[in-house]
Amino acid sequence: MKMVLFIIMAITLILFVYVTFFSDFGYDKTNNRLNINNTQNEIVKDYDGNKYHTVKIGNQVWMTENLRSTHYIDGTTIKGVSIYDNDEKNIEKYGRLYQWEAIVNPSGLCPEGWHIATDEEWKTLEKALGMSNTEANSTGWRKTVNESTNLKKFERAYFWNNKKRKEINISGFSAVPSGARTRRDLILPFWGGGRYADYWTATENRSSEAWNRSLVWLPLHLGSSKVFRGSLNKEFGFSIRCVKD
Repeated sequence: MKMVLFIIMAITLILFVYVTFFSDFGYDKTNNRLNINNTQNEIVKDYDGNKYHTVKIGNQVWMTENLRSTHYIDGTTIKGVSIYDNDEKNIEKYGRLYQWEAIVNPSGLCPEGWHIATDEEWKTLEKALGMSNTEANSTGWRKTVNESTNLKKFERAYFWNNKKRKEINISGFSAVPSGARTRRDLILPFWGGGRYADYWTATENRSSEAWNRSLVWLPLHLGSSKVFRGSLNKEFGFSIRCVKD
């Protein structure tokens, strides 16, 4: 009996290692046939002088990096902004994390001519990458084809600091696993770096919550090839993407 259990555990471990590091589990190669005309031809600067590349997906133009600014466009210092794990090295890699109240300040967080994407604008992006209208309007982990893979810069978070990491970036959106700042009443101040990405939209759902999007880089996770749409507490610190006016 012990030998049988040992064999089962060994096979499970081998399969996990294979799926995690070597297979294309969760990556639908048919997405390469999507007609995505992504062109990058503009560089935008924020108030702090940070530069952002852009990409056109469908009829929208998005920044390809998470926002890193510490000032609104009028020069006012942003409150409710943090760095993952309070590590300055993560700014270039992940961008900064913003509480929702910071992103809707009338002073303006995105550079002139740009704004934080709304829930509807995220839906437009998702539908441009193949999601059906019905699923775009639903909540939870949603998938029609493989929109999550289309949004990600790298297929495997495990290879984040490894030269063997596989770059896919089909759409040019270049999503990275930037993690999140948790609420003040939770034990861990940061969560999910290297495994998850969480993005605020500019759309409020109720007084204490706003709509968000999440991606996950864990191949055995039920959402590994999906995009999460939900409504979370505004105190969380999430990444921000700007879209052109």
